[in-house]
Formats: sequence, structure tokens, C-alpha cells
Amino acid sequence: GFSHPSHGFQPTVRLNHASATTRTRAPKQGPKQAAVAAYKMPQEIAKEEKDDKGPNSRKSKPALRAMDKATLDRAGELVRQLREAAVKGEVLDVWQVYEELLSDNRWLTLGAQTYGPISRMLLSEYSDISRHTFRLPEQAQAAEELAFACAVAGNTDGVRQMMIWNFARGEVDTVLRLFERFEREIMDVVDPSSLDPESDAEVSESESDSTSMEEEDGKRVEDPEVSISTISDILVVALAAYAHQEAFEKALHMALRHGDHRITPTWTRIFERDLRSCGREAQPQEIERLAKYAHAVNTARLMQRPEVFKAHLRNISSSKDVTTQLKSVTQFIFDGFEDSLPWAVADESEVTHSRPVVVPERIWAYLIHALVVGRQEEFAQETWTRILKLGYKPTNLMWNALIEGYRDTFQVPKLRNAWKVMKVQGIQPTAATFAALIGAQFAHQARGGAVQSFQEYQKVVKNDPDVLLVYNTVINGFLQLRDVAAAKRLLDDMLKRGPKPDLVSYNTFIKFYAQKADLRGIAASVGELVENGLEPDVFTYTTILNGMFRARIPDATGK
Repeated sequence: GFSHPSHGFQPTVRLNHASATTRTRAPKQGPKQAAVAAYKMPQEIAKEEKDDKGPNSRKSKPALRAMDKATLDRAGELVRQLREAAVKGEVLDVWQVYEELLSDNRWLTLGAQTYGPISRMLLSEYSDISRHTFRLPEQAQAAEELAFACAVAGNTDGVRQMMIWNFARGEVDTVLRLFERFEREIMDVVDPSSLDPESDAEVSESESDSTSMEEEDGKRVEDPEVSISTISDILVVALAAYAHQEAFEKALHMALRHGDHRITPTWTRIFERDLRSCGREAQPQEIERLAKYAHAVNTARLMQRPEVFKAHLRNISSSKDVTTQLKSVTQFIFDGFEDSLPWAVADESEVTHSRPVVVPERIWAYLIHALVVGRQEEFAQETWTRILKLGYKPTNLMWNALIEGYRDTFQVPKLRNAWKVMKVQGIQPTAATFAALIGAQFAHQARGGAVQSFQEYQKVVKNDPDVLLVYNTVINGFLQLRDVAAAKRLLDDMLKRGPKPDLVSYNTFIKFYAQKADLRGIAASVGELVENGLEPDVFTYTTILNGMFRARIPDATGK
């Protein structure tokens, strides 16, 4: 390890945890498990050696227990020494004690008593560029090794603070070197499934002031695992370093490598705050460039996750400033094609290192639907025109999105017009297109038009795998108009001629009867469902229960 300054500096020696981490990369583990995987508890040692005839055999367990007590006592003393040295900021002493803890206690799992004081020391020493005390090279190297030891155990505060401190001093290359090491030794080991599942959740201002250490009974203790927020904290510092160097391609590929983590304006504000607390005010142009980088790389990341993007649009639709946000999202995507920070292409054949992200048609479909539902039809038309200029040729995917948007906003005349234009352009309607048209006409009380569209579907579409989508839409439409006889006739016809009704077909009847508190109707539909070889699902039982509540059946949940 590191020797005392008077004995010289040994720069080639690396922390033991790095080798332990390397050995555990194959299995998917969290960082804390990776750090301690090389160590064994006394019970495991005893189990492995129970057949030995040496001093640790089964006959010598008292000796083993005595040895363990002595080892634990020594470990406790070393932890006490480490904490005292950390309070005094004696980084080389902390390093020597830490190495002794690891080398003499192969089964020891180190926790908050060890890493908490080390993190506090590092946060203190790297809190201000005007008072840094680790001036000797061996001190700085020891501090870095200790910071990564804490990071492996789940506490990344020290690494991040060192990155912030170096950025404040203008040592951007050092910031990126620290980040690259963090990628190798921490992020490459972390199993994304072990992180917070809400990986795309926006962090609020109240939450953003927290770090990976929390107050508990007046003392700060570390989180046991690296979290989404702490990784995003570090990514934004690296992004700021790339933005400082105007190295957008590197920033883009970093964000795409770590696509499970968002880099949002919230994180940029946290970075600006922490840079200020370190003794350096961020320049307006720095923050402006960082925000622009953050928008670009986060949008690029979303384009590779269409379903996440769809959920993002759904969240926007419930916000107060839905119009502004939808227009901003749209512009961010177009900027990927047209702006000074390009990253997007329309087709796989156009991908290059500088433009590595294909924006699929599905993304535009989700966006068009969101704009129509958000009553921004003029902007949706402008967006459609710009999409065409980028070289896209809309298929059923985009046309269905437009028609479903009109369906969801009950704009039947516009829906019919879109339908005609689509057919004129040679786009063959799919089951989803017909279902949208038929459903909208039923909702608009236009029964004749709905039936006519259904008959057209039956004539022109053959061997459609999604045929039940259309038939179930018609059943639901008849029931909306309270024409139970027509709905039953269609169901009987499906049983005789096909397509065979599915669970959705019967659940549609059960829902209709439940809304009327018609328990006989519910029972009859359930009986037909089972008779035709189907099994009720969660929706079925929930709907039945709702019907019983409506019928004021006492103790409905118990029945």
C-alpha cells in the first residue's frame, strides 16, 4: 500500500477492492456485494475446514472462536484508529489502516463505521478549492483510492466531490479520468436491475438536495447501494466536462452507454449549486451549453426507448403546461436532425459515429397522437410536414396514430377526412385503423356509419391476425347504444362462423351488465365464457365485484 511520506510513495500499488471487483464481474451483483465477495464470514471458513485435522477442525472450534474474538477486537481497534485519523484529515494514516483492515480480515464486511468517516473526510477536504490540504502526490493518490473504495461500497460522494473540485480548478482532463475509472470499476459492475426501478422518474427540487448519505440520529450514514440519483449526479459532472471541451460526440456516446440514467435540467442545477459551494461560480455560457447538451443527449436516449417515450408523453399530457412541453419535446427531436449538435437519422443506413441514433416511425406516431389529443392540431400538421421533409414515408403506424387521436377527441368529421386521405395515398387500413373509425362513429351515435365501416372491413380485409380487435369494437359499440340483441347476434355469429370470441369479447358483456348492476346478465356471460373454454382473468373478477357493489350486495368481497 502507501507508505508514510517519509518512506516514499509507491504509485503502482492499487487498492485490493479493485481486484475483488474484477473477479466478480461475471455474475450480476450490486457494488456492495462485489466489494465484499472476496471475503468470507467465520461460519463459512469453519464449514470449509470442518473435515480438516488442523487447528480449525471440528474438534478445535473453541480455538476458532477465540481466534475470531481476537481478530474482531483487533478489527474494532483499527476502525477506531481509522475514524480518529479521518477526523484529523490524515489521509495517509487512514489509507494504511484501511489496507490493514482488508489484508488481515479476509472475512470482514466493512460498513458505515468504516466508510462514513472516510467520506466525511473527503467531502471536507474537497469542499473548497481555496483550502485543499492534500498537496503531496501520495496524499492525492491515497484520497482517490479511498474515494473509490467508498464508491464500491455504495457511497459515491467522495468521487463526485473530487470531480467537482477538479472542475472548479479547471482540471477537466482529471475530471474525465476519474469518470472513466468510475465507469470501469463501478458502473460496469452494477446490475441495472438492482437499481431503483423508477429510473426515469424526474427528481424534484426537494429531493435533489439529498446525497447518498442521510441523517440518522444526528450521524450521517451511507446508502448500501449505488442509486440512480448518485450515478446521475456523477454523469452530469462528466457531461459538464465534455461540454467544457465542446466534445459533443463523446458526451452523446457516454449518455447512450448509460441509457438507464437520465441527465435532466434538475441535475444541471445541482451541479451549478455544488460548483458554487466549491468556490467557483459557473459562467452563464457554461450553464447554457451544459443545458443544451443535457437536452440533446437525454432526447437521443429516449428515442432508443419508444415505450418510455410514450410514457413520458402521457406524463406531459397531465401537466398544466402541456402545450409548451409538447412543443419543446418536438423541437428537441428535430434539433437532433438540424441543430449544431446533431445525433439523429431517419434510417439505419444513415447511421454514423456522429449520428448514431435512428428515430423510428413509432416515435413520430406517439408524438402525433399526443399533439392531436392535446388539441394542438395545427402544430401536429406542421410536425407531419417536417417529418416528410426528413425523408419519412408514413405508414399505417402514423396514420393510425392520427385517426386514433381524432377518435379519442370525438372528432368524427376530421377522422373520416383523414381516412379518405390515407386511402388516396395508397395506405391500406389495418384492423387498428378500422377499429378507431368504427369506435369513433359509435361514440358519435353514428350507428349506420359504424356498421357500414364494419361491413367494408369484412369485405376488404382477409386473414387479419387482429380481426378480434374490430369485432370486439363493434360489440362494445352496440352495447354503448344499449342494443344488447345486436351485440348477442354478432357474438352468436362469431361462434358459428368465426372469428371465435376471446376473453375480451365476454368481458365487454360483463362490464356492460356490471354497470347496470345486472347480476343475472353477469352470471350468464361468465357461464358462456367458461362453457367456451376460457378462464376469467383479473379484469373479469374486478368487474364482477364492481357489479355486486352496484347491486348493493352485502359483504361482496367475502363472496
